[in-house]
Amino acid sequence: MGRDGGLRTTWSAKLKASFAEDPWRWVLAGSAVLALAIYLAGLARAPATMSADEASSAYNAWAIGHYGVDEYGRSFPLYFEAFHDWHSPLYYYLLAPLTWVLPLTAYVVRLPAALCGLGICALATLTAHRLTGSRAVATLTLLTTAMMPWLVMESRFAVDTITQTVCVTAAVYCLVRAERGGGPKWFLAGGCALALAIFGYATGRLEVALLVGGLVLIHLPRPRAAGWWLAPLPAIPAYGLLGLWLIGHPGALTDRFGSISIFGGGASPFEALLRFAGNFFTHFGPVFLLFVGDLNMRQGTGVGGVLMLASVPAIALGVVVCWRRRREALARFALVGILLAPIPADLTREGIPHAPRTATMIPFVLLLGAYGWSELLPILGRRPRAARILAGVALVQAALYFGDLYITYPLRAEKLFDAGVADAVLRAHATSVGHVAVLSRDLDQPYIQALTALRPDPRGTLDTKLAKLGLRQADTGDAFTGAQPGDVVVAPPWNRPPRGTTLLFDEKQTGPWPWSAPVVVANVYRVSAAPAP
Repeated sequence: MGRDGGLRTTWSAKLKASFAEDPWRWVLAGSAVLALAIYLAGLARAPATMSADEASSAYNAWAIGHYGVDEYGRSFPLYFEAFHDWHSPLYYYLLAPLTWVLPLTAYVVRLPAALCGLGICALATLTAHRLTGSRAVATLTLLTTAMMPWLVMESRFAVDTITQTVCVTAAVYCLVRAERGGGPKWFLAGGCALALAIFGYATGRLEVALLVGGLVLIHLPRPRAAGWWLAPLPAIPAYGLLGLWLIGHPGALTDRFGSISIFGGGASPFEALLRFAGNFFTHFGPVFLLFVGDLNMRQGTGVGGVLMLASVPAIALGVVVCWRRRREALARFALVGILLAPIPADLTREGIPHAPRTATMIPFVLLLGAYGWSELLPILGRRPRAARILAGVALVQAALYFGDLYITYPLRAEKLFDAGVADAVLRAHATSVGHVAVLSRDLDQPYIQALTALRPDPRGTLDTKLAKLGLRQADTGDAFTGAQPGDVVVAPPWNRPPRGTTLLFDEKQTGPWPWSAPVVVANVYRVSAAPAP
């Protein structure tokens, strides 16, 4: 008993001594645990269900993992076609290996996004420590990153945006190491990360060119870091590969931009310039950054901006610090990077402000924050009341934001995430034994929900795959046309069924608030053998 008590006392004394020696070590460890909880908890219910875009990621990744083809039968494509658009490949190839060993659930489909988010947290923390040598600054950077609503949302949606952000964050880390004496190999590593970002998300195709140009510009003044010229080199073969793909697929990656660009609608150069300036100031404005965020609930909850209010003093001070130290390449890189990051989004006129298209601002916001925390910490140490106020603001906003994210946001955003469509399709398929289940295109791409849930062999045409499952798609408004007696039709509630059909069931989802009445999202009908006259 005495020995046990002495042992406990010894360990207790060691822990107390360790904490007294470096309390930030323990705060850093606790922050890492918090980050794991934030990014890995509740992936399957916040958001509530897989949207059509996420289901497309799921089926295509499963098809690549098991058959080496996408949903159109193309072998290991560089870009994935979905809903008449082309998507960058990194997310699909990250998810594909997981489908070998894990079920294709919403949690698993979103897991690569969450892991990328955690990777950004780790890289930002390492960058801050390498930049300042301070464990305290590294810890505050980790907390800033982990609780940033911008990154939290990007890490909970199974689409390709997050892969570009993690690549640019890795490039920032490598370049900080290179500038801090790491040598030419880190410039090359940073360049490789930027080259990979070209294939992370649509904006990366322009973003990387801008950042590479910025790197060249900031290293033109003397003195130049040894080996800096290695950073732009990997982008050359990457753009070469992209160019070869475009030759074989003319217009595939440019048609959509043509329809949403600031030059669309017959805009004059002056009108396009005004649109660009408006977008630019919107993405740097307080409404987007601090108060509301992205207005699309697929990309934000609407509760607060994309940044934590408590991080703003450090970020703002970081801008001032970098301007004062603008003779240093890293300080110039932080300032140039934050200005260049939103430009691809600023060239569009759809969904502004747009958090995913501006997500490459995140690494530079965090870099500026690290500069700012290094200057702000001594000030807060001398003003404990200010430190307590800042901590209180962070706790209140975190409680409001994460409480909403896990409780009310999933209900408010259900419709945008196509809640109930997959359930209706599966129930209709199970009910239509011996007959055809007809899927109305008035629903949001119901065919991809069927493919994801039932996972037919991806080789062959879409109609062939659906026919093997006993399914058929119908054009908008024509779900009942051509249906045979005994067939089952899945239609939205606003599609009026003709005579001779029987309502089998309706698929309901809870309303936007816990006290709301359930909302019908789809009806499933049986076409009668003897329709009413």
